[in-house]
Amino acid sequence: MAVFTYTALSSDGRTTVGTIPADSRAAAIAAVISKGMAPVSIDEQIAGEKAKPVPRATGGRVTQAHLESFTHERATLLAGGVPLARALFLLRRETSAPGPKLLWEQIHNDVVCGTSLADAMA
Repeated sequence: MAVFTYTALSSDGRTTVGTIPADSRAAAIAAVISKGMAPVSIDEQIAGEKAKPVPRATGGRVTQAHLESFTHERATLLAGGVPLARALFLLRRETSAPGPKLLWEQIHNDVVCGTSLADAMA
């Protein structure tokens, strides 16, 4: 049986990080959902490896075009009724440039932990 590390949102919107034993990734997702949480990420933990902390430094350049695209796509998602935390997660997942991807992840994590969007983006 493998061990999976997960990041999930609790019913009150708080981010929860933990580990769960399961036979497969799908079983781990089901187990997290059965605890009343919404999984954000689930990764198999390699034997002897500790969970990796979320990096806090950007890993590349974020251009004006990246910011414009982020703002436009976020506005479109929000106008379509997508919740803010989910919109930020989708934007992070869909970008391929390392700098913006890391920055969008930091913004997403800050917002789901209770920081206002303005403060997270500052």
